[in-house]
Amino acid sequence: MSSLQFANVTDARITEFINQAQTRIIFVKPAFYNWEIDLVLNIIKERQVYCELYVEKNDNAIRAGFGDIHALKMINENKDLLHPQVKNSIRMAIIVVDNRTLFYMPKIIFLDEEDDHNNFPNGLFGDTDITRLVLDKFPVTKIDVPEMEEYRIPFELKQIESSHQEIVDKELGDVLKKLEDNPPVDPNKLKRIHFYRNNFKLLKIQLRGVKIENRKINIKPFYKLLSDTQERLNSSWDIFLQEDVKDLEDMTMFQSEIQAINSQYLFDSGRFGYLIQTDKKYEYSTKIQEVKEEFISFIKGNPKAENRFEKIKEQATNSQEKNSFKTGINTILTKSRVELANYLKKQCENDEGFFQRILKDRRSFKWAYENKQLTKKEVVNQFVDDFIDDKLKFPQEDDILERIDILLDYYDLSDELIYENEDFKKVLEKHKLDEVREYEEGLQQLDFFS
Repeated sequence: MSSLQFANVTDARITEFINQAQTRIIFVKPAFYNWEIDLVLNIIKERQVYCELYVEKNDNAIRAGFGDIHALKMINENKDLLHPQVKNSIRMAIIVVDNRTLFYMPKIIFLDEEDDHNNFPNGLFGDTDITRLVLDKFPVTKIDVPEMEEYRIPFELKQIESSHQEIVDKELGDVLKKLEDNPPVDPNKLKRIHFYRNNFKLLKIQLRGVKIENRKINIKPFYKLLSDTQERLNSSWDIFLQEDVKDLEDMTMFQSEIQAINSQYLFDSGRFGYLIQTDKKYEYSTKIQEVKEEFISFIKGNPKAENRFEKIKEQATNSQEKNSFKTGINTILTKSRVELANYLKKQCENDEGFFQRILKDRRSFKWAYENKQLTKKEVVNQFVDDFIDDKLKFPQEDDILERIDILLDYYDLSDELIYENEDFKKVLEKHKLDEVREYEEGLQQLDFFS
């Protein structure tokens, strides 16, 4: 007569059960934990036990907490030993060890706590006849498994006892009070939140060093050398004027390429930043990094043949609008530096006190002037040029480029944002991301960029 008994199942008892395997292990679960695969592999290697694993075919089970990615990697790396099979929607666990079978509810790691004193069974334990019926439903490799004369049942098998009515009343009352004090979240709501968190991230983008029109340098240190400093003199120098920025095609190309990639991968979410599909995150980040590297190599004058910015420049040069590609950063920097030098030289012309400070502080200039190797004007001009580079630190092209960076900060979506923020709901509606459909394997989403 077939025997099927209730069992209290824990990790420790599962380990003891699997450790008795001599010939065969069949293990079915939505997903596996690292310790389970380690255990099975050790037994296979020690005793040449035949094994077949059944695991859910998509990533939902791992995301839901039924297993971990490390175990899946181990399965993939040991396919020749574990003989894995993938199936849809596995919702229970089955372990066949030789001629015995265990059925149980698989644990969700972040919900279940290990309890060796469960007073209610959470599994079923079957004997040889039950195992034979189970194996008839599996396409397992036929192997000869002799009946074991001595077999230790590692599970506590007991009857379900009846509780006194007053205990039932008290427990139910306590549970209802807890639920009233802290109402549970609607499971459908949790399922929806779980979907959005697994499939989308919020993204904040910072473009650093791109808005070069704001770059200034402080020229007050130069004014301190003048004999008579006028209050109306400008305290800073705009490195890039508005007309320069308009002519600066480099940065315009760079920002255009960034926007083109953004439109391909991102959903504009207004003040929230952007939404990106999780499985597109790595691809997007890689493309953004490639744009940055190509742009910097283009500006430095050593682009590779496939550099997109070099191709844009060639197309502009060959098109009818031959003047559309106007100028670059280095040209504007050179022009701005010359204009600054002329401005400072004008401020100190006819300033004898300024000239005498140069001779006092710079012996090389004093010697050259006294030996008639430099005129007074040449001394002043060279001093101003040196001062711009050494003291005012007028930027070079590399200084500008080193500041250029694209910072990508990814954030998880909160349940408050998904369900309570009206502005964010409008973002989902705008991009039709609220149109979530339910399929056999759970919540799925259309491929928005197909």
